[in-house]
Amino acid sequence: MKYPVIAECVDVRDGKRYFPGDQFPDANDEQIQRLVKAGCLRFDPEAEAAAAKAKAEEEAKAKAEAEAAAAKAKAK
Repeated sequence: MKYPVIAECVDVRDGKRYFPGDQFPDANDEQIQRLVKAGCLRFDPEAEAAAAKAKAEEEAKAKAEAEAAAAKAKAK
């Protein structure tokens, strides 16, 4: 998930600087919590939950499609 940047910050992983209006890439929970607490990122738990649900649904759909393709190939 990407997080809206509301105050300038730096990604400790690569030193890249982000400015208000940028989208901060997904990072570990500790870094996200630190940047939210510092007022650098906006965190929306509802949006996070919706994104996690969408990702799970997408993965389930891909798995079902792969299984259907495998079953079809096996039937030939």
